[in-house]
Amino acid sequence: MAIANEWSLRLWVRALILGFCAIYLLITHPWSIPDTSVAIDHYTVAAALITLAVLPKRTRLVVALALSVGAAFLALFVGRALLGG
Repeated sequence: MAIANEWSLRLWVRALILGFCAIYLLITHPWSIPDTSVAIDHYTVAAALITLAVLPKRTRLVVALALSVGAAFLALFVGRALLGG
């Protein structure tokens, strides 16, 4: 069995990822965590999940993963700059 080389998700799978992200943020509620470093980490996970959910169909898998990791690092650096974690 060959490994898929495209990031092509159906609409319901994308909605499932976004729903998981929303539930994750509601459970961890990073906006009320006094330690900004931990809060930034939760937002970083959410940024990676949202990126994977909104990528267009037929995106190369390597590009999708690189964009997801890039979005996570961007959220990390911006969060550290804004919140000073």
